[in-house]
Amino acid sequence: MRKPWPAMIVLVCMLIVLPLALGACGDSKEVGDEEAILGVWTVSQEGMEMEFEFKTGGVMLIRFFGEEMEGTYELKDGQLLATDPESGEVNAADYKLEGDSLTITSDGESEVLTRKTDE
Repeated sequence: MRKPWPAMIVLVCMLIVLPLALGACGDSKEVGDEEAILGVWTVSQEGMEMEFEFKTGGVMLIRFFGEEMEGTYELKDGQLLATDPESGEVNAADYKLEGDSLTITSDGESEVLTRKTDE
């Protein structure tokens, strides 16, 4: 059974936050997940597209159905923690960041987001 859009939004948001938290650890000069996750990511489901924009300072913008919501995210202990902008509920999910693909997994279900690039 598919999760409703609000639940999926929170899930995707949580999974995206993880790279940022993991990248903050250590003194590596390589680009960490915190930097790599910044930007706009898209996912399509049942013909509808959603955008997730991750900004510095833990700010996350979610766009769908012509609306925009602002929430927060944090990467901590290998998980993406996303705060639902309406309820304040914090949701956690695992994530994997590979190039221009971001995979978010929660409750055994995965969604793959693709980095949006200027053409």
